[in-house]
Amino acid sequence: MANTVARLVFGWLASREFANQSIMYGISLLLCGISTFVSPFNDSHEFLVCYSVLFGACAGVYICLNAIVLVHFVGIDNLTSSFGNMLLFKGLFLLIGTPAAGWLFDETGSYAITFHSDGIILCLSSVLLFIGYALNKNKLKKSRETSDVLNEGNV
Repeated sequence: MANTVARLVFGWLASREFANQSIMYGISLLLCGISTFVSPFNDSHEFLVCYSVLFGACAGVYICLNAIVLVHFVGIDNLTSSFGNMLLFKGLFLLIGTPAAGWLFDETGSYAITFHSDGIILCLSSVLLFIGYALNKNKLKKSRETSDVLNEGNV
């Protein structure tokens, strides 16, 4: 339910002029990573409910913003190929991740290491997104400055 509600709320919020979809996406990935990393530390029912709601809501946010954030990074002309590549890599890692989690459980006797490593990977992906966002923003700023200089010469 949290996933569905988050998709509706944040999909609407992302369409507002003041919203920064890339930042929303990155924060949702970061919260997913932090919540996944800390999830093995407590197994009470209340904690697991809070974890499930937070993870579900954050996953809903980044799922509904995938295409929007891709357009910000690669442009509308490259959306279909970049979306296909993204799904390819998601599929490959999902295919690898499940047996890897089973192997880690077999080796350690606990799923904690799996949750910790998955949490770290999600946090790192959000950090990479923020770095890419900053680089992309800087690139767009320089492009606008160059365009403004060229347009002044034509006037």
